[in-house]
Amino acid sequence: MYVTNILDEDWRMREEGGPYADTLIAELADNGYGWKAISKIHEEETEDFERAFDGDQTKLRFWWD
Repeated sequence: MYVTNILDEDWRMREEGGPYADTLIAELADNGYGWKAISKIHEEETEDFERAFDGDQTKLRFWWD
């Protein structure tokens, strides 16, 4: 898992007590371990967004606003 789009401006650190991030990238192992569980969570979290996946996909992007 990678945390991306980290917002850590000085004002945010002071007012909110720390950084904020709204994106996670799940990179799946070559052997596909965990693919079914992670893709199910991804489907639930992104149900309102259009998704286009191909059979060779190795990363899933989770984004919250």
